[in-house]
Amino acid sequence: MPSKSDRQIFSRPLYFSEELKERLRQPLGILIGGDLEGSSKRAAEEIKRSRPTMVVAVGDVTSSSLINHGVRPDVVIIDGRYERRIFSGEHKLEGYEIRNVRNPAGVIIPEAAEAVMDAVESRKRVAILVDGEEDLLALPALLALSDGGVLAYGQPKKGCVLVWASEQTRKKARELLARATPA
Repeated sequence: MPSKSDRQIFSRPLYFSEELKERLRQPLGILIGGDLEGSSKRAAEEIKRSRPTMVVAVGDVTSSSLINHGVRPDVVIIDGRYERRIFSGEHKLEGYEIRNVRNPAGVIIPEAAEAVMDAVESRKRVAILVDGEEDLLALPALLALSDGGVLAYGQPKKGCVLVWASEQTRKKARELLARATPA
């Protein structure tokens, strides 16, 4: 559960410089490398083996691949795109409560961060459909995840990243967010 100070981080839009976006291209957790199919299959196997308390998936390919490999994330955050192109795969979102948010590229706006944190805290199956870009919303998701939960997101052309929620990984997220420029 995010603290009041974690929620306060998102009281204004946060803009990410090119330098900070470059830093975010380094995995926050464990990179399961390989091609799309192989890495997502191994990520799903690792999630099943470790039995996390909650799974949050960010990205269309990551979410769809995990579901196709037998892992139904508790929270799915997608924007209908993959590497700047329209996502052509299928999302199996039956049983998910659908929430729509807007979040421009290179920014985390307060409403989007709040929607993500609320979805994680709700303990329901929620799919957040983002008008804009979903990538940076992994950060508020990580802050909201309790220990024992896992965040999964794709690392373009490298594989799938699994971030196990802990005070250490939340601290990394806070440090990155502190480098963003508030509006």
